[in-house]
Amino acid sequence: MLDQKFNEVFFSPWTYKIVLPEAKRLFVPDGHRESLHKWPPQERKKIIDNVRVYAYPSVKIKAIAIRNTMSYISPTEKPFFENIKLPGGSYQFNENIQNMIHLGTPLLISHISADKAWFYVSCYVSGDSPYYVFSG
Repeated sequence: MLDQKFNEVFFSPWTYKIVLPEAKRLFVPDGHRESLHKWPPQERKKIIDNVRVYAYPSVKIKAIAIRNTMSYISPTEKPFFENIKLPGGSYQFNENIQNMIHLGTPLLISHISADKAWFYVSCYVSGDSPYYVFSG
């Protein structure tokens, strides 16, 4: 009984219904870069083109993480900061990084970036609700 409940929760990403996430969660940073300057429009466009939001969802693949990996909101390892001017704003806290996905975590891949280097995945992390992030 306990084993059945564990498997139900642990492998729940494989049964998720793929829905279109909020547009802001599929797109790219609108804030500042590590240089504390705004993201240039041409760099944002490059990331947006890599996302291929018009093709979401492009796949539905059950997977297991084969190594510990960081998860990101956008398909880039470059950091971004929302508000660098307000006290307690995001500066020093890279808002692109979301969670650590641990080895052996069940994932549902629902989208692949244009450059095929990033997978948009759903997973169940540490008892939290499912969330969507890019992981590459």
